[in-house]
Amino acid sequence: GQCIENLQSESSAHSCYGRSSYTHDPRSDPRLFADGAMIKYSLRMNSGQTPKVRYASLDKLLERLMDARFLGVEYLNTFLLTYRCFTDGHTVLGYIINTYYDALAKVGEQTCNA
Repeated sequence: GQCIENLQSESSAHSCYGRSSYTHDPRSDPRLFADGAMIKYSLRMNSGQTPKVRYASLDKLLERLMDARFLGVEYLNTFLLTYRCFTDGHTVLGYIINTYYDALAKVGEQTCNA
């Protein structure tokens, strides 16, 4: 009983946290790399063969940091080594915590609707 419930809630959590999109290849969706007012991509590719961020607003950098489609050590390391130049730890941790609680709320909604 309890094990089955745990598996079901893990499955819901994975879909809410975007874990199911780990298998999604971000290179297959060019809209993910379209330049916008708040983000500009380089023509150079990173080691994952996705365009590097040339410059972006703080919100766009944080969105990309938390997007499971862009999991990779290169962006994470670059962000963690440089974020103090344009923001502080409280802002970064606040964004991460809010993202976590938003995902938990989605899990709760899916559980209630299931």
